[in-house]
Amino acid sequence: MPAPQPYYGDTAESAACIRKVNEAAARAKADHPGRFIFCAALPLPDVGAAVREAIYALDTLGADGVKLATNSRGQYLGDPALDTLMAVLNSRKAVAIIHPHRPTPCNEATTAATQAGSCISHSHPTAPGHPITPIKTE
Repeated sequence: MPAPQPYYGDTAESAACIRKVNEAAARAKADHPGRFIFCAALPLPDVGAAVREAIYALDTLGADGVKLATNSRGQYLGDPALDTLMAVLNSRKAVAIIHPHRPTPCNEATTAATQAGSCISHSHPTAPGHPITPIKTE
């Protein structure tokens, strides 16, 4: 699944895709007890859809937490629009995995020329076969 989550202007399509991914993750966890945990994806930037999916994933699927991007199409974690979602997560004492994500819209040349660009422009360090390759910032 793309980071932070699939969204191409159609909230219903995004929510349906994310629901399938979360249900597949819940099945993997159930099929292999003690081997897997999962943090549910949420269909942001639509806060209402994200609240509904968080409730379903945490209360019904037994998600161990949720995955949030630092930025979802210009919506940052401190955005007051997310207060309702944060209240839902807080009421469940949910674990939130925070995944760094480059701002959008993004000027690629500027991003590549900054230390922040170095941090977000390489593969995840724990992905097998994907070593960290620093980019030149000079």
